[in-house]
This record gives sequence, structure tokens and C-alpha cells, in this order.
Amino acid sequence: MSRCSRRTVGAALSCLAAALGAAPAARADSSPLLTGHPGLTAAQAISPKQVLACFDHILSTPFNFTDAGFFLQGYREDRRTGPGGLVLSSETSVGGGFCVVASFTGPGDARTFSRLVVLANAVNAAVPGGGGAGNTQGASPLLGSTLPNTPGGTLRPQLIAAAPGGPTEVTYTFDEPLTAAAGTASFGFYTSADTSFHAGTVSNFAAGTTVAVDFSAADAAVLAQATRFVVAEGAVTDAGAQTNPVGAIGAATQRLDVAPTTGPVAGALAYRFDFTQAIPNTAVVCPAKFALVDVTGVRYSPAAGSTPAVSGASVTLSFAPDSPGGDPAQITLATVAAGALNGCAAGTAAPLNSEGTVGLQGATAAAGATTGPDLVSFQVNRSTGFVSFVFDAPVSSAAASLLAARFHLVDQSANLTAPPNQGGNGLGLPVLPPELNVGPANQVNVNFSVPTTGLLGLLPGPPDLTAVRNAVGVSVDEGAVADSASGVVNPLGSFGVTPAPTPPVATVPTTTTTPPATVPTTPTTAKKPVTTTACRRVVTLHLLSSVSRNLSSVTVTVNGKKVTVSKKLTVTIAFAKYKSVKSIVVKIKGKLKNHHSITRTKTYKNKC
Repeated sequence: MSRCSRRTVGAALSCLAAALGAAPAARADSSPLLTGHPGLTAAQAISPKQVLACFDHILSTPFNFTDAGFFLQGYREDRRTGPGGLVLSSETSVGGGFCVVASFTGPGDARTFSRLVVLANAVNAAVPGGGGAGNTQGASPLLGSTLPNTPGGTLRPQLIAAAPGGPTEVTYTFDEPLTAAAGTASFGFYTSADTSFHAGTVSNFAAGTTVAVDFSAADAAVLAQATRFVVAEGAVTDAGAQTNPVGAIGAATQRLDVAPTTGPVAGALAYRFDFTQAIPNTAVVCPAKFALVDVTGVRYSPAAGSTPAVSGASVTLSFAPDSPGGDPAQITLATVAAGALNGCAAGTAAPLNSEGTVGLQGATAAAGATTGPDLVSFQVNRSTGFVSFVFDAPVSSAAASLLAARFHLVDQSANLTAPPNQGGNGLGLPVLPPELNVGPANQVNVNFSVPTTGLLGLLPGPPDLTAVRNAVGVSVDEGAVADSASGVVNPLGSFGVTPAPTPPVATVPTTTTTPPATVPTTPTTAKKPVTTTACRRVVTLHLLSSVSRNLSSVTVTVNGKKVTVSKKLTVTIAFAKYKSVKSIVVKIKGKLKNHHSITRTKTYKNKC
């Protein structure tokens, strides 16, 4: 996922601008969807509880969108914000009115989601005298995500290194800045010479990624034989008030160590913890010492009432989340505290196991992606009416999984057009459902042409392709297709037509012929009346009126020389300034907010 993570709205806006300036992928139509209504252009998580969303229109305030129409979506397609997790609490207009900061409350972290989805009419354009037009549905990859994608990764601070910092001191390093470290016996090490835990005390801590731990002379004497450095759960805290899980760095100990084969088994959140040696029959399992952690930082404890199953060198337990807001499908870390075997009650035999951690794969997410088939591009055949929707995974071709009504063309007014029924308009043929098929495996081809009748309504006429020719993009609703292997449905997706480059106008001269400086122009009495009348001609050009709201920059030249553009995007041309020039060529070069360039050229005959 993108790590363009910032702490202020201003910096986040700069980050979004840089992201939008990146070159688009070289594939079929996959540009931002630009209509006459507000369209979502970018989104970024700017804190654990805040998301910045920007549109291509100034938005009307106050906002009134809810979790139902404005939500974050996780890599697992059905995970999203709303009741039970992060819930919208307030919205603030920023970025000159083009953007909104949505604040959330409740359990969870906005940075662990992959995309923002905004359904139709969640926001409105600000226009004089009213609320303006509602937005078209759309989705955007979520920038600013810090979702760890490596086995064992979680948003909690994690021990990543330990190294001697002096004769009696060890420096423990974590993967993110810390704000506090407990000065207790939470840090220590094991050696190759004994089964004892050698505990130290925090001797020096300043906000940062390291903690200095001091050991007694007796423990420091065997420091050279250390095989594993460990930190107990909850020993340090980060800026988000998250504490660390159990951490372990190094090789084996003389105790029972948790093995890398640890992982999930069949059942509701059931996990098997494997150890490096068989568990003695006399051992007592202490479930509270076992834990799981997901990428969001949510901790999972053994479920109440569940009985551990011991077999050989393994313990199997069922788990439940300690708090809402997590994602069980992205559990990436299994931990065991010392005393998981023979450590439940005071006065029992010495703990049999060491502290240990095992990194689990979890789900490998990408910005904007989900586990469902994601729309990545589309192609329009304007002569046949077929539109091909291209997904990032093979989709099921079973008729029941293809929902034609959820495929749409989008026009300039943000209207959605679903594929029409086919047949039935000639020779009494029955009405047929919308025509769509799968092929290749990740592509759905949909017929958007409208059947017509010909002679006396008895024969089929040429198909009506109006909707296809007026389309500026496409949109596919959530649940239109299903993954052919997993059955997971697609999320909402929208893309716009990539504007074709403006062809050069062959009849327009590219250079301007100016009269030689050595040729004097001697006015005569006979010419004055003509000059006085014709040269008062003045033309005011309103630049690119149909797309001016989407302009990010524009330059204008008249006969090759740059002229001033007013704040109202107009240029005034006085023909009297171009005496003896037969043609006046006005060239306009602009760049739209979607970073596409456009060029317009107009030639005037000069009668001066």
C-alpha cells in the first residue's frame, strides 16, 4: 500500500496532488470519471481516525453523508467502516471547498483500509442559490495507509532487533517510535547454558525506537551466551496508545519453543500452536498466555469456555477478538508468553516454555485492491454497442452470478444506463434479457445497444447506439460479478474514457508571417475610411467554456505571441493591433485536473 502518510491536512493535500500527477498505467480506458457532477478524485488517511477525500467540484456545506454512502473498504471486500467499528462522527470542508476531512470514532484504524467508496448523491456541488448536483458513485485507492503486508506485521510496535550497548546493557529496537517504556523486568534474554530467564531493567529511555536495558553483574556475565532476546507484552507504547505484543529475537532456548509450523486449523478462529518438543503429560496449559494479533493491532484471546486440546507437541485453541474493529481474516501474528505451559497459578512447577512469536501470512493487500474481482479498465466499441469490463481476477461465467443491472454506462450528466433487453422488436420475437458474456476469463462483455424496428415495425432496424456514443465512462455496482475460484463478489468500481489527443488542424498555419521591418506602410487618404471602420473590430474569447471548470492551467497565444488570460478565462483580441496580417491564429493550450492536455486552434480573417 502507499505510504504517503502525513499528519496535517495541508501536507496531505500536497501528497494527493503528487499522487494525481503520476502517469496513468498504459492500459485500456481507466482515467478518472469526469462528468458534470462531483466525482471522487483521491482519498488519503491522514490519521488513525481521519480521511481526506477530494472531488473535482467545490462541494456544498453542511455535509449530510452517512456511513451507508461514504465508507472505507478493507482488503477483504466485506470489511468496511460503519456500525461495529469506525463510525463517521463529523465532516469538515477543506482545500478551497473541493475536499472534505471525514472524522471517525470507535474502534479501528482508518489506515488499515485499502479504499474509499462514495455512493451517488453523498455530496453536492456548490452552485449559486442551492445545493447543486449530487456526485456520481465512485471509489478511490486510500493513500496514507500503513497496513503491514509482511508475515507477522501489525500496527502495534514490534521488537525487531537487540544488540549489546555496553558491558551490562542491551539496546532493544522497535519498528516504530515509542512514547513510553515500562521500567520493569519486561525485557530479558535466554542463554544456551541454562533454562533461566535473565531479566533486566529499563535504564535509559527517550522518545524514539530504542530502549536501553541494564542487567545485573551476574546476568551480564552470561550475556555473551545469549540465544534469544525477548520483551513481554505491553512493555512499550506508541503514539497511538498501542502496546507491543510479545516479542522474541534470536535462536532456540533450552525450554520448549513455539515452532514456525504454528497456524490456523479448520474451525471458527481455531489455531494450532506447535512446539519444538513434545509436551509432557504433566504439563498444565494456561490459555491466557496464548494470543493472536491482526494487522490492525486487534488482539485475540482464547474464547471463553474453550478447552485446549493437547496432542504431542501441539496445543489447539479457539479464539475471539478482545475488541471490535479488527479483521480476523488478516491475523498475522501468533504469540506465546512464558508460562503458557505450567504457568497459570503461583506455586506451580517452573514454566516449561519460552516467550515466542510466529509470523503468519494473513492477507497481502494493495492500495485500492480487495479480495474480490476489482475493475481495472474497460473498452467501448462504439460501432457495436458492446462494452468490455476488465477485472483483476477471473470471474464466474455462471448466469446466476452475473447481474446485468449492475453494469452501467455513465454520461456527462452523471446518469447511469444499465444494459437494455435485447430482441423482441421484429417478427414477433420474444424479449430477451440483456446480453452479456465472459471472455477472456477476467472480462465481461455487455451489450448496451438498444434494439429498434425497421419497415412498418415488422423487421429489426439498426441498433440505437446513443447511450454508448454519449458515454464518458462506466461504473459497476458491488456484487455484479463473483470470483470464479473463491466466490467473493466485486467491489464498486468506476472509470472514465481516456480523452483522445486533439489532432492537429492541417489548414492552420503554425507560424505567423509578419511584415518585414524595412517595408514602410504609408497610409493614404483613400485607405483611412476603410481602416477606421474595420479595425475597430474586437473579439472576446471565452476559453473552453464546456470544460473550463476542469482546467488546472491554460496558456493562449495570438500569432505565436503569448497573451494575457483574465481571471474569467477570457482573452480580448483587438484586430487593429494586427495591421497587414491576413489571418489571426489563436491557439489555446490547457491542462485539465485529470492531467490530460487539450489544444484548441481558431483562425480569424483580418479585414483591417
